[in-house]
Amino acid sequence: MTDDSNPTDSSPSPDGQAADDRDDSTFGTVAQKYERLHDKLDKTARSRFIAARRFELHETLSLYTVVLMSCAVIALTLFDSLDMLPQESEKFSSFLQVFCAVGVLVYSVILSKSDFALKSYRHHECAMALNKIRSTVYKHTIEEPKTDQYNRAADEYAKVLDRFDNHLNLDFRMMQMQTPMYRKEYGVNWWFTLKVRVEFLFVYWHYLLFSFLAVVGPIAVYLRNAE
Repeated sequence: MTDDSNPTDSSPSPDGQAADDRDDSTFGTVAQKYERLHDKLDKTARSRFIAARRFELHETLSLYTVVLMSCAVIALTLFDSLDMLPQESEKFSSFLQVFCAVGVLVYSVILSKSDFALKSYRHHECAMALNKIRSTVYKHTIEEPKTDQYNRAADEYAKVLDRFDNHLNLDFRMMQMQTPMYRKEYGVNWWFTLKVRVEFLFVYWHYLLFSFLAVVGPIAVYLRNAE
């Protein structure tokens, strides 16, 4: 996806974004160039904020999933050690213990390797930098536009894109869906909204599944014993 905000473009390269923006400065009046640059800055900053929240949610759900599965392992171990389970439930309990223990190991590795918190911070930092440039560009859209100042702002924009990782197409589509003026601009309908929400939920399906099993599994074992 380029920062021209074309929803059908799937190229994620920040370098490509910067190159497109420099090409964009070769046509139109200075005022039109400022308006296009302001539009790109606004859309990109909003998308980066959404990306930051996406990584923050990854971090939170990973931690909760590890905690829930650890609690499930402890609960199932106590059931076994206190002889609270009938023989027919022991195999199911052992399976859940192994399942949750492996889950804890997997998510611990994910947390240590993925740096969700750092990625969230970097995307937020990028969005703040873009908003700072955007405020300057907006000032010049309502004052007398000057080419030299436009070129300086466009160069700063390109440098920011080069410094940070790009957001996903999903982040951009979420931005389209969540921002009223862009919903109207892109003609966002109920089908697009449903598709984006489902796609966004699908990113986190494994956290929900493992957390559900970690909570429901021990409860099912206990209720079966109570019967």
